[in-house]
Amino acid sequence: MQFSPDKAKSMSNQALFTLIDNKKQAIERLKKEQKNSKKEEIEYCYLVRERQKRFCKRDKHPACCLS
Repeated sequence: MQFSPDKAKSMSNQALFTLIDNKKQAIERLKKEQKNSKKEEIEYCYLVRERQKRFCKRDKHPACCLS
């Protein structure tokens, strides 16, 4: 599944967590097979960033951290 950061924003929490797990497994599989995993790693970062925005306590981070 290809997507943009905007699509990650519109996902449900369940879909977000499921896709994070799927991307992590895909990255591990590609690395084990010694194939390029850059595309999946970038998408994984988008997803993790969205998870941080949704669930991280902002008072524990500087203002610039999760804006």
